[in-house]
Amino acid sequence: MKIFLAPGSLSNIERSVGNGIRIEEINVKDESLKEEISRRYGQIGVVKLWALKRSLRGRWASIDEGDCVMLYHGGSFVYAAKVAFKYPFQADPWQVEVGEALAESVWGRDVKGETWPYLIFLTEVKEISLPLQKLNELTGYRLSYVAGFMKVQEEKSREIIDYLQRSALET
Repeated sequence: MKIFLAPGSLSNIERSVGNGIRIEEINVKDESLKEEISRRYGQIGVVKLWALKRSLRGRWASIDEGDCVMLYHGGSFVYAAKVAFKYPFQADPWQVEVGEALAESVWGRDVKGETWPYLIFLTEVKEISLPLQKLNELTGYRLSYVAGFMKVQEEKSREIIDYLQRSALET
């Protein structure tokens, strides 16, 4: 399992990861995506997701089902979740447009007018409280903040996973 660190505004994190988006709020133009959302989230009725901009397509491509995404805001990681699946399903400009439209309906556009077409659908979302300083202790990193979506070096991931599992047992 790879771990990815994802910074974001707290309002966006809460909207799409903490609370999630009701299925009926999502306007999806791709039937294959509609079917997958229904299959994965139909019984609970709420979709949890995050996304990346076009410039981060390469990082998005390295994410696999079952990997962990940790959401970061204001000096602390606030949620951890497993990757259920990604969209676009293939390198298809139309699917990228579908992802872009879905992202815009969830988060709008940024100050540059951009949105986040590379979607990451999440499962097993857990609220956590992991200060960046503790992550630095666990990994040997010296991050003063998480500036962008990044992958944790695989040899350092085990310490984070162990810590999160111990923390879950204590609560």
